[in-house]
Amino acid sequence: VLAARYSLSDLQDIAAEANKTLPIQVDPETRLDKVVAAEHLLEKRYTLIFAQASSELTDKLTTKLFPILKTQSCQNKQSMNLYQSGVSEAFTYFDMNGKPIATFTINKSSCN
Repeated sequence: VLAARYSLSDLQDIAAEANKTLPIQVDPETRLDKVVAAEHLLEKRYTLIFAQASSELTDKLTTKLFPILKTQSCQNKQSMNLYQSGVSEAFTYFDMNGKPIATFTINKSSCN
């Protein structure tokens, strides 16, 4: 079965639709602010509303959060549909001051 292909325009439509409901608090410490489309990529931008950027926080997100994100994304039908079509998802985290903390990218090979 050949997976559908997503053009940049398709991804921009998905992002625009998602952004209609954003920002939204996803848990007490995390806010999803925006979804951005690029060629073969959907990026979800989050703010950790009480956090200050630090190498310790980056390490904590990498070791604790990324494995959870990967598991959830690889079990999500919509995400897997994107991955099968050559689209990656990026999860970018910013601190309370808008400083980038970490970005995790998940794609088809992440789920193998």
